[in-house]
Amino acid sequence: MQSMGITATPATPKLLDQVRGNICLKHYSIRTEQAYADWIRRFVLYFDKRHPHDLGAAAEVK
Repeated sequence: MQSMGITATPATPKLLDQVRGNICLKHYSIRTEQAYADWIRRFVLYFDKRHPHDLGAAAEVK
């Protein structure tokens, strides 16, 4: 049977998963982890899920 082009290689973790992993490594409390994740989630949603490079003033190249 042929493969449908789906690979089993793991992708990089999503942003909130990375944040939770780093907070866990630093042994922060679960409430701190929840608060940080909630602030990040609200920030991302506020800016309509745009990439940070797309936010702010455009840089001028001279």
